Amino acid sequence: MDAKFALIVDHFKARDYKDLSLEEKLLFIDSLSRTAQGNIAIEKMGEILADYPKNSSVLATAGTLYFSQGRINKAEEYVESAFAIEKDSRDAILAKLMLSLHFRKFVGAEKWYEKLVRIDPEWRKSYLYYLLGIEVYSAARNLRKLSILYKKRAEMFKKSDKSQFRSLISSSNLLRGAVKKPLFNVEGNTEKIAMPFAADPQDAHQNTIYLIKKGKRYRVLLDTANSAGWIIHNSELRELLRSKKGGRALAEIGTEMGVMDGYFIHSKKVDFGNFKIDNMIGLYVPKPRPDFYDANLNPAFIRNRVVTIDYINKQMILRTKERFEQDLNSLHPKNHFKFPWYGYRYTYIPVTIEGKSGLALIETGAEDIAIKLDFAKKLLLPLKQNTKYLADGKTSQYHETRIKLLMGKYLIERKVAEVWPFDRFYDRISGLSADIIIGPKAFIDNFALSLDPFDKKIILRGFSPSQ
Repeated sequence: MDAKFALIVDHFKARDYKDLSLEEKLLFIDSLSRTAQGNIAIEKMGEILADYPKNSSVLATAGTLYFSQGRINKAEEYVESAFAIEKDSRDAILAKLMLSLHFRKFVGAEKWYEKLVRIDPEWRKSYLYYLLGIEVYSAARNLRKLSILYKKRAEMFKKSDKSQFRSLISSSNLLRGAVKKPLFNVEGNTEKIAMPFAADPQDAHQNTIYLIKKGKRYRVLLDTANSAGWIIHNSELRELLRSKKGGRALAEIGTEMGVMDGYFIHSKKVDFGNFKIDNMIGLYVPKPRPDFYDANLNPAFIRNRVVTIDYINKQMILRTKERFEQDLNSLHPKNHFKFPWYGYRYTYIPVTIEGKSGLALIETGAEDIAIKLDFAKKLLLPLKQNTKYLADGKTSQYHETRIKLLMGKYLIERKVAEVWPFDRFYDRISGLSADIIIGPKAFIDNFALSLDPFDKKIILRGFSPSQ
């Protein structure tokens, strides 16, 4: 309940698995799942399922395990089976809550979360309750309840830690002040707005736009793996936008930077020239190096427009649902493919990797294609070790392999693709980690990527079904 999953894993790894009770085995597997180590528990889970096929806790734990492995539909089957046996299974409700978030059923996730408290009031005292509340109320855009959650959490530190108390109260007040308008709301009556990408030689991603203030251009990266949604890195820009300051926050903004110190912010209105975005809650994190971006925007946080990152025509397009459908219907059906959109902050899609089903994270803040080490070993791909030199002068060891990736009907091949453990790219509650990360180099010049929050789809438009 204190979300110390890694400590639970260490505890059980020091014991003989054969001597564990069923309850202990399930707790062990659950904690392995939530620390992105579920791959070593698949065989153990299969044995337990064979022995206890009608046990709701076993089925719910299987759902949690397969969800952490990116097998989202299979996870849902196990969770529904658990409910069929025990309708108020706490484990199944917890798993269903995370599934609801990733199926983008935000109101449903909120109901499951609050049902947990009705079934077990002790939840309110736990750190896991607090962490889940942040995820659920942030995804549901329920700032009032999120503000209350921070305030109640602050009360726990009123006597023991004044600094933590003040920080949480500050964040609570910031959220309370942003309640009146929808978050990340694109302003304007225009059905279609096009914003050209910045012609910037420093931008290897080719999905940067300019934000102009007082005649000065600030570089904003469109980054679909930005978990905060909106991050300002330039203190001058934060002042120009009059972004209000909240409590302290820690953030990871790049593999070589590690955890950095920052604070919550509220940008009431950000004018990009061609369009405006209201009510942006996010973070201020200082630049880790001088050439870093001035700000970072996750277009997946916009819900009142279909956002297209068009790598063919080098522009970002914001459209109403009606206009997007009109434009899409004017294309030949062979020239686009619709994926289910999994994820409430990120852009996950199902793909086929070397003939095997997998979960991909479209990461426009990355570079090219990279595959998870565990998954590469599962596919028996040839691995070659290599060294990468990071921006801070340090080195990092990784592997390389060749890969064939099928995104819907579009085939992409790499003779050399990076292979990483992805030990920092997993959800800290569910343990979910993508099998593969797809960066802009897979799309540049050939594809346009559209995020449709209305139909919960990600649409890929390309010139031909092969590259």
